[in-house]
Amino acid sequence: MPDAQPVPSRNVWLLIACSMVMAACLYALVITLLFASGPPPAAPDTPLPRALFWSAAAAFVVASMLWTQLRVRAPIDQALSTQPPAPLFTVAEFQARSIISLALAEAACVVGFVQAMMYHAPVRDYLPFGAATVLVIVLDVIPTGLRYWSSRDA
Repeated sequence: MPDAQPVPSRNVWLLIACSMVMAACLYALVITLLFASGPPPAAPDTPLPRALFWSAAAAFVVASMLWTQLRVRAPIDQALSTQPPAPLFTVAEFQARSIISLALAEAACVVGFVQAMMYHAPVRDYLPFGAATVLVIVLDVIPTGLRYWSSRDA
């Protein structure tokens, strides 16, 4: 039996990041399927203020962007700005740092999903949460990660 080839760390990391994006889309699909048929069930008697959900989601998005900038991108920039370039942090450390960024971004859409479930809201009420998550991951976390991997490969 041939030895199993290890999956490159870059591919594993990219799979995790893309899975987080897909999860945000799947939450929208679940909300649509649950509340598209028939009248929605009654909302809870004492719901939490919606501003609490929006504030929590905004805090998670900002925390994700700050974590990415300060704990992932800044060390990469610092290492690459020296002559000769300083060594980058290890793959395990990079993956831990970037997964924290991904988790913080994902928490924003989870908050939106919980709000939609609590209020029996249509998918349009979830979309800002999901869109914020997708944008942070696609425009901030993934480009930073790809920069790390290309710098490591160079």
